[in-house]
Amino acid sequence: MSEDSTIRCYDRHAAAYDLYQRAVVPEYDTALETTALIVERLLGKSPRVLDLGCGTGNASAAILRTSPG
Repeated sequence: MSEDSTIRCYDRHAAAYDLYQRAVVPEYDTALETTALIVERLLGKSPRVLDLGCGTGNASAAILRTSPG
């Protein structure tokens, strides 16, 4: 499987994955926002965070909303 076809496959399923996460993980969005606040508290407004790419990027997006620097 080529990298391009892997990315296309992932893109097709990303929205369903997000819906699944919200359905099965209690307080999923609260957990994301709490994670972002903890990052800000520990690392400041301009943190350097490495996203390992194990999901759809929701945690990174929450961190960017809290600490856009």
